[in-house]
Amino acid sequence: MNRAMNLADWTLLLTTALLLGSTFLFLNIAIQEIPALTSAVLRTLIAAPICYVLMRAFGARMPTTRQGWISLFWLGLLTGAIPFGTISWGQQHIASGMGGILFGTMPILSVVLAPVFLAEETFTKRRLVGALIGFAGIVLLIGPSVLANAGDQVLGMFVTFLAPLSHTLGAIYARRQSAGLTPPTMATGQMLFGAVILIPLA
Repeated sequence: MNRAMNLADWTLLLTTALLLGSTFLFLNIAIQEIPALTSAVLRTLIAAPICYVLMRAFGARMPTTRQGWISLFWLGLLTGAIPFGTISWGQQHIASGMGGILFGTMPILSVVLAPVFLAEETFTKRRLVGALIGFAGIVLLIGPSVLANAGDQVLGMFVTFLAPLSHTLGAIYARRQSAGLTPPTMATGQMLFGAVILIPLA
């Protein structure tokens, strides 16, 4: 049964939006000082132990089966290594606002791709229209002027776009293959394998 959002829910939502929305700004600052892939590695190395501590605090554990570890590897690749690496590289060549706009395509990608891989999902025009309206709102909030120089940022935009695409595919994969894995375990595995994959590339 649906319930109305309380103050704690709104606080969590706004905090999440603030943290995610500021990612591109702070990343743009970071890559001025350190190599792009190094910054991506640092994000995973910092996040992994934090996720692990929280995982244990919630009473969850790392998987004990081979399939569980394989699932975490693919999550680490699709939702850790590829997004973190492509965002860090792409942000060197595009404005931070453009990164936010590109990540705003995730709901649209989810509406289109989820029905392809998940039998329980269906494509509807209403969902697509809703995702498009949300995307338009992101563009208006960030400022349509960011799009003015899009023609000069094609490569950076393409590489950055791989991040939301990979993240969407990772979220779909998680719904299909993560049976028995708790969200804290998936988050820890995502950061752990993200680091393992990115370190040799940095």
